[in-house]
Amino acid sequence: MNGLARIVFGCFAQAREGVPGALQRGCNAWGARLVWLVLAGGLMGVAGCSLLGPSRLSRPIGPDWGIRQGQAVWHIGRDKPELAGEVLLATNAEGTAYVEFSKPMMTMMSAFREGEGWHVEFPPNRQSWSGRGTPPVRLLWLHLPAALASRPLPAPLRFAAGTNGTWRLENPAIGELIEGYLLP
Repeated sequence: MNGLARIVFGCFAQAREGVPGALQRGCNAWGARLVWLVLAGGLMGVAGCSLLGPSRLSRPIGPDWGIRQGQAVWHIGRDKPELAGEVLLATNAEGTAYVEFSKPMMTMMSAFREGEGWHVEFPPNRQSWSGRGTPPVRLLWLHLPAALASRPLPAPLRFAAGTNGTWRLENPAIGELIEGYLLP
């Protein structure tokens, strides 16, 4: 047993045996502080996990989902850097869609549409938006499943499908553009 564990377990043992003021004066002053630090750290770890809860945008699973993966370059806007990453697109027959754009070990964006509802998250910026009806055109990723399914897009969005699964979705009003491909 290392020194830290001995101090922590020793203080608890003295307190349990009824040694007066064992935790107040501690086995030593550092022992009591370490006990409270360990307890506080454990509580924050448990509370943090339960407060975050399961993501509303957890990956869909089931035999009725079609899942495609590929690569994309996201031009966020004029005079802004572009990001290259991986795209996951999952859709089902009811029209529900999930899109995720990620870099290794980090989700940059995830979007979900079901019926009239939609939700999009940008974890690096700790931002999310939800709504009903047609999503705003500034949330370009939410329009990708409709574009790939050849459904009409709101103005000013433009979509072009290329060969071998390549595509281009853009909002020329703000200079945002997503170019990519999906494997069949």
